[in-house]
Amino acid sequence: MDVVLKRILGLVAIATFGACASVSNPCTVGGDVSWTSSRFPDGRIRGDRHCKQKRTADGKYLNHGAYRVTYPSGALALEGRFEEGRKEGVWSEYDESGRKVAERYYENGVEKVAPVGVK
Repeated sequence: MDVVLKRILGLVAIATFGACASVSNPCTVGGDVSWTSSRFPDGRIRGDRHCKQKRTADGKYLNHGAYRVTYPSGALALEGRFEEGRKEGVWSEYDESGRKVAERYYENGVEKVAPVGVK
């Protein structure tokens, strides 16, 4: 019984530490995450970046899917979406109270005027 228990604990440890040791890449590696805000002296929103990435056939990582920046308080600062490493659709900036303060629209990574009815 002692041997079986040790084996089980060993497998649990390997699974736990193996999961913690998985490689993750910063969102800045997978696409242009720049955003200039007039509310900050240097134009940069400070906070934690959260993104989804996918790995390409040549081993590179691209931001693909939801992208969010949260203030140190945890409040949402910026949200948008990436497609194949490029900004796509509506991107919104919020102040720390949750009020939307800016909105931009992107197509294939290029800022554009939003089509009528797009929010």
